Amino acid sequence: MPFADVNWIALLASAVAGFVFGALWYMTLGKAWMAALGKTPPETGTSSPPLVPMLVALAAQFVMAFVLMQLLVRLDAMSVGAALKAALFLWLGFVLTTLAVNHSFQQAKRSLTVIDGGHWLGVLLVQALVIAMVGL
Repeated sequence: MPFADVNWIALLASAVAGFVFGALWYMTLGKAWMAALGKTPPETGTSSPPLVPMLVALAAQFVMAFVLMQLLVRLDAMSVGAALKAALFLWLGFVLTTLAVNHSFQQAKRSLTVIDGGHWLGVLLVQALVIAMVGL
């Protein structure tokens, strides 16, 4: 599948699904995440997330979904089971290891690695599921 043959609907849907998953993940675990960072959340709920990091996150989700789609096609892993398995192995081999190294050198709490790692596992699984279900 050349890059020009990308299913843009599947790509956009998987990127948005990953972004939404992340929003729900950190809305649920926001206080624990802030504590793992050693920060305290704002006292009022009126502050909204900054625009630039949100745009960076959405762009990163799009790139991640694009690369995942390319890999799933090339691995012939477009069934739901195969796509989820591939996403799990990609997370284990690249994402979790990267987070573990970075957080270890930053002397971050293990809970930060668990929260962030869980987020990226969920993102990859959601994106793989959407890509496999929408198909090419």
